[in-house]
Amino acid sequence: MPDPYRYTHFLLSLSILFGSAACLQRAIVFTTQRSGSAFLGTILNKHREVEWGGESVISYSYMSAAQQANVTWTQYRSDLESGFSIRQKMSTARTRLIGFKITYDQIPSHLSKQVFDYFAVTNTIVLHLVREATILNLASHLQSIQDVRTGQLETVELKKGKKRPNSTPVSVTRRQLGELFNAEDKKQMNDDFLFVRYKGPYMRLTYELLSGIYGNLHFSALSGFLNLSSNLHQGMSTLQKIHDDNCQERIVNFNDLVHSLRGRLTLRACAALLAEKLYTSGSLESTHFNDMYGEDRYKPSVGK
Repeated sequence: MPDPYRYTHFLLSLSILFGSAACLQRAIVFTTQRSGSAFLGTILNKHREVEWGGESVISYSYMSAAQQANVTWTQYRSDLESGFSIRQKMSTARTRLIGFKITYDQIPSHLSKQVFDYFAVTNTIVLHLVREATILNLASHLQSIQDVRTGQLETVELKKGKKRPNSTPVSVTRRQLGELFNAEDKKQMNDDFLFVRYKGPYMRLTYELLSGIYGNLHFSALSGFLNLSSNLHQGMSTLQKIHDDNCQERIVNFNDLVHSLRGRLTLRACAALLAEKLYTSGSLESTHFNDMYGEDRYKPSVGK
């Protein structure tokens, strides 16, 4: 007896291949909050062949675990289709790609497999955006709270030539550090899940590389993967990332946290951000990292 679930998706895939959406490639950015998704989304939406939205299923972020547990696959799929339908209606004759962002907490856990099976059957590109310096996700969250309190909200896009003021440093508590480790572990779990289980087109992106000194090369690779006729980074001339400070500048007590961070990806990412900043200023030396990794890391090994 045919599986009605698979049969429904078979019909859905045919409608996408041969229906009115035949020329439109679907994509999602799968990520978490404060990951640089606004930066990436703004660049995607600047491209003439892309119709990009915000968070079409953001309502799920405000649901409790009990409320999400009661969401049916039919209901959730309808919300996904609605998000793509809105983008399709806003597309033009030259549009090739439509999509929006989905955060980890916007997919009910009991529907994860069905969601990504649906994306695979519909040939939806999944761009998994991560911020490897997870501690800066937390710093951005704390900064946004301060911005709301002081009324100094920052925007992603600034006028060309206008210098963005440095962020006010924040302090991270030990309890918040524990939450950070949980978030980092979940990010790794999503990495593993997508790499092993997702059968559709998939690309892992890191905010640090996209916004770094060689970001144009990474955007060129992304443009080719998305089959766009011109490079996404051509729209970056007037675009700046929200924060270009490194971990030591963003977090007041960062040096006090280094011991707890050792062995974590976030510490290696923080070291890379510092190296990039020192490199661009022409003052890169290994001594800058002694406090972060320990001097032994930079001592040459001596043979017996």
